Amino acid sequence: MSWKRNSVIALLSSTLGLSVYASNNHEQVARAFLQQKNINGDMRLSTVKTSLLGEHYYFDQYLNGVKVEDSDVVVSIDEQGQVFKSWNKFASFSTNEKAAAPGLELVSMEGALDLAWNHLKVHGDLVDMPTAKKMYIQTQDGLKLVYKTELNVTAPYGYWQVVVDAVTGNIISTENTSIPRQAKVWEKNFSEFKGNTVSRIEKQNQLRSEKMMKELNENPTYVTAEATVFDPNPVVTLMSTTLNDNTRGAEFEEAYVKIDLPEVSMSGKNYLLSGPFIKIADFESPRTAPSQTNNGVWDAQRGDNKFNDAMTFYHIDQSQRYIQSLGFTGAKAFLNFPVEVDSDGLSGQDNSHFIPGSNRLAFGHGCVDDNEDSDVILHEYGHAIQHNITPNWRGGDTGAMGEGFGDYWAASYSLGKTNGRDFHPDWVFKWDGHNKCWDGRVLSRLNMRYDHSRTYSAHSSVSGGVSDELWSTPLFQALFELTEKGVAHSEVDQIVLEAHYGVGSGAKMRDLALATVQAAKRLYPNGIHAQVFEEKFKHHGIIQ
Repeated sequence: MSWKRNSVIALLSSTLGLSVYASNNHEQVARAFLQQKNINGDMRLSTVKTSLLGEHYYFDQYLNGVKVEDSDVVVSIDEQGQVFKSWNKFASFSTNEKAAAPGLELVSMEGALDLAWNHLKVHGDLVDMPTAKKMYIQTQDGLKLVYKTELNVTAPYGYWQVVVDAVTGNIISTENTSIPRQAKVWEKNFSEFKGNTVSRIEKQNQLRSEKMMKELNENPTYVTAEATVFDPNPVVTLMSTTLNDNTRGAEFEEAYVKIDLPEVSMSGKNYLLSGPFIKIADFESPRTAPSQTNNGVWDAQRGDNKFNDAMTFYHIDQSQRYIQSLGFTGAKAFLNFPVEVDSDGLSGQDNSHFIPGSNRLAFGHGCVDDNEDSDVILHEYGHAIQHNITPNWRGGDTGAMGEGFGDYWAASYSLGKTNGRDFHPDWVFKWDGHNKCWDGRVLSRLNMRYDHSRTYSAHSSVSGGVSDELWSTPLFQALFELTEKGVAHSEVDQIVLEAHYGVGSGAKMRDLALATVQAAKRLYPNGIHAQVFEEKFKHHGIIQ
């Protein structure tokens, strides 16, 4: 194969002598920039994101009318109509590139779904409708025309992506795409299953009927409710590390707080935990129906799933409201819709996950229930944040950065709560972890060093800790120092969120670190924000 990728990220300024002109037509500016950089392939605008600093135009490359995965360009344009940042993963192909042209494939989209379904030996129910997308993937042997199928099923349990060769029908790869809080090896038990495979069409019709019934009953009227929760968790509130899952209930009394839920739904005379930003649902085992009340009060305590429902709803709802307070509203808003969350899923495992394909979250109840700790809830919501800001969030170091950002987002919230700055502020999962259940993670791995030549996947081993901590540590240490020096906590969170805009596929830690420093400079040019972020990244060698 003869193709090459250009440099990935460029942080631009007028000193670079760009000839791209300023204009009120920002798409025109973006396309002029592509021409100037000799990006002359079939580049199609996939989406436009608006952030605090400007608009970001995301282009995907097409060949023979089919998308080429991970060949994307992003052009970021400020309010003056000038390019201030770009992302370039454009792949240049030679004229003798041997890629199968559409029309030569022997496998149809429905055929690909059947091949994937039979490969998995599906013998359970569908969680979501199956999908299949035709695309080129880049391999060592050149471009390959494939279908990427998504099959989310209860048995074999998983959110499966099965890649099918569109020409030969061969199965190229099988992967569970959900993103768990801690490392999990998914059992590919479909290879040993000896029973009967269920009908895909029948399961699709069944799921379609269920969805139609739900939609007929959904016309929400929002009202205020009340709930009892931990905020953020009993370990921080009580400043105690002696608590465990078997501690007597009376010892938690002082950790409970009563809060308002600004917007829940009414259905007849019943109050439901379904609001503008989160909807408690039931789509994973065990089958636990979402709780409801007839008086608008969720006053259960730990051990009752009504408490888990209330915890999950409150912390995701308040996190989205906080994000909007940072200026991410209107055209700048993200995740401004109800995210479906199963508060009792993963078949009861001691784990939780985000499901990118359907934008859902689910929480397990092994050992300490995961959603008794706001750290776990906000960590998972952190994955949803990244995937909704950045359309092509995959490849490169995004595995480790996804985990690290989730840890940062959770710890940032805890830091601002009572006792948060004084009681193990650098711990994350302070109630769910750091005990006999599991070790949790920290945000103070100052001895870790970054190697730009390697790739950092989620939860991978690194000298001094795990890859997740290599990204979370400089972010959190910058937050801690900046707030100690009087910088508003909200300004630091604002910078970290803004940095994600304009980043494309295959992002490395160095790329996002540079983008973070640049966001700090542009948002707060007269502050110390950029200097502190740069120091923290340089300490680990992430920025040279």
